[in-house]
Amino acid sequence: ARDLEHILATALHTASPSQPDPDPNHWVTLLQERAISLVVLDGLDHALDPSLALLERGIVHAPEILWVSTSRRQLARPGMQSLNLEPMPREDAQALFVERAQRVDLDYSLAPETTSQLHTLLAELDHLPLAIEWAAARVHLLAPKELLERIHRRFDLLQGTQGTTLNALFDSV
Repeated sequence: ARDLEHILATALHTASPSQPDPDPNHWVTLLQERAISLVVLDGLDHALDPSLALLERGIVHAPEILWVSTSRRQLARPGMQSLNLEPMPREDAQALFVERAQRVDLDYSLAPETTSQLHTLLAELDHLPLAIEWAAARVHLLAPKELLERIHRRFDLLQGTQGTTLNALFDSV
C-alpha cells in the first residue's frame, strides 16, 4: 500500500504520510475533496493485498468516483467487475494508431513504405488498445520504425513512471 500511497501523493501534489495514516480512508477523502471523478490504476498485476484493500475502500466509500484498474490477472475482489479485453483486429489497430497519432501530429499519415513496420509494431503491442494509444501518442517524438527498434524496452518507453502517468491523468480531469 505504501507504493500506491506514494503514487497517489505524487498525483495529488501532496505529501505522503511518513507513517501509515491512521485514517484508512485518507486517500479516498482527499480524492473526494478534490472532486476527482475518475481514478485509473494501471498495472495492478503485482499489487499487494494492502494496495488492493485501498482500492476496495475507494470502491465502497467513494461510489461517485469511477475506479478503473488494469491487470493481466483477474483481481476478483468484492465490488469489482472484470472485463477481458481481446486484441484488436489488425485493421482496427492500424486505424486506432493513425487516429491517435493525428491527435498529436496533425500532419501524420501512414506512408505505404512504413505500413509493414507499423503492422510489426502493432503485433509487438499485441494489438491491445491501451498500448496502441500510448505508442501513437509518441509519434511526434518517434516514428513507428524507431518505436519498433525500441520495443524491447516497451514498458519503459510506453508507460513512463506511474506518478507521471497519474499526474497527467489528474491534470486532465
